[in-house]
Amino acid sequence: MLLSSLDSLSRVSAAEAVRFSIVIRARSVDGPHRTIRATQGAMLELAFAADEIVELHLHGYDRYLTVHPGEEAVMRLDANLAGRFAIEAHRFEGPAGGSPSHGHVVLLYLEIYPR
Repeated sequence: MLLSSLDSLSRVSAAEAVRFSIVIRARSVDGPHRTIRATQGAMLELAFAADEIVELHLHGYDRYLTVHPGEEAVMRLDANLAGRFAIEAHRFEGPAGGSPSHGHVVLLYLEIYPR
């Protein structure tokens, strides 16, 4: 079961494998997924698309993923740790002719609630 609210939050139950499509445009998340909420034990697929190369880091789970323009990059996750975890961009490569960025920027949060 997937519920959306006006404040761009999503909830999933522990029994489902749920896929979230997340678009990063102009170095921020475009669309409804600013915070993703799930119950501990849920299987998640975070599917990222971006308009430039970006290196992502999911804190707490210590997972890294590089997203390239025109390609979908998927982070599969067994949400076994409860807590609130930042998904940061550690590096943007910049579009053709653009400038790279190496600062850490929080793009969205993953909140995992205990069963």
